Amino acid sequence: SPNIFIMDTPGVMPPKINRYNLDFLKLSASRNISNNIVEKQWICDYILYNLNISKQDKYVSSLKLDSKT
Repeated sequence: SPNIFIMDTPGVMPPKINRYNLDFLKLSASRNISNNIVEKQWICDYILYNLNISKQDKYVSSLKLDSKT
């Protein structure tokens, strides 16, 4: 009984969906759709937001930042 299930549905995407929709950000962040569909800055912001709200801040020391971003 895994906590998550991953299903591959190649080529099955809603034809008209806002590319800044949360689903598109999730797919882009996990590199399941082409990199040129959503701007990289949006993907990075989405990843950082999720890291910060889940209190995963190891990226701060790894990237030698002064604080969370």
